[in-house]
Amino acid sequence: MPFVRVPVIGVLRTPHFTLEAIPRQAHLAPQAVGRAELYPEFAPGLKGIAPGDRVVLTFRFHKARRTELTTTTRSTGRVCGVFASRSPRRPSRLGESVVEVTAVEPSALVFRGVDMLDGTPLLDIKPWIGPDRDRG
Repeated sequence: MPFVRVPVIGVLRTPHFTLEAIPRQAHLAPQAVGRAELYPEFAPGLKGIAPGDRVVLTFRFHKARRTELTTTTRSTGRVCGVFASRSPRRPSRLGESVVEVTAVEPSALVFRGVDMLDGTPLLDIKPWIGPDRDRG
């Protein structure tokens, strides 16, 4: 299987210290506050992000220890392929969450809608442009 190397641009700081404490989706924790702390060399990339913006955080499920190509969804109990689910047990170990920015600091974003573990490696940040335009 081929691999790619992806730089880690920072770390996510959240109130969730155990896997069991993490909500299934960011929208299920609308008031939980987290921080995306960027390494200094990536801080200039935050220019143009403002409080109230929604952004997509791409991160690595660093505590997922196995891959499952089929999974049972927590919400419906339905068995499906991992690519039809939001399971962290995916081959790439990549996760994404749309969050609301509440503050922008020189090298960090403060955000609401936290569904990731404290210490999660941050891989990318992109603007979320809405359900009508963010369709590919």
